[in-house]
Amino acid sequence: MIFGISPNGSNKTFKLNVLAKDPNPAIKDAIKCSYEHNWMAEYTSSRFFTFIREILTQKYSVDDDWYEHLFYSNLMKIAPIDNKGGKPSNIEYSCQLELCLKLLKLEIASYKPKNVVIVAGYNWATDFLMSLNIDINHSLARKTKYFLGRFNYKKTNIIVVARPDRISVLERNRLIKTTTKNIA
Repeated sequence: MIFGISPNGSNKTFKLNVLAKDPNPAIKDAIKCSYEHNWMAEYTSSRFFTFIREILTQKYSVDDDWYEHLFYSNLMKIAPIDNKGGKPSNIEYSCQLELCLKLLKLEIASYKPKNVVIVAGYNWATDFLMSLNIDINHSLARKTKYFLGRFNYKKTNIIVVARPDRISVLERNRLIKTTTKNIA
């Protein structure tokens, strides 16, 4: 199970006060956007999904159909497209945080993954780890600059790593090796 930070925005912008009154149009728009989006182009071209593919192919020897061997989600569920980088603003973050914390627990409880890899870095992962009652200062594996820790949550191994699109190719390759080694 892989978690990114947030979707790269829906195909339309929205206002939180309108969303709070009636979320149905925004939800329908997001579903439509997800079906119309060319995910295969993103899977094969982005540094994020290339990173995920390399971990899966090294750990499980899958290749062409690697994307069929993962469950992918985001820590944050809403991120307007007009926000640079597709990340929620501070207001959008705080408005959805409580529900996103609950959703993370539900996703883990529903799918019961052996491993969860959070590809977000500490700044984004901290609130989520703390909601799972994880002591972020107590990693079960040696931390490095980009490998931020391995933690236990019930029967799930949780690994937190930095975003691969912000590091050198050499460091990225080291991170892939370290992450793969820490997957149970």
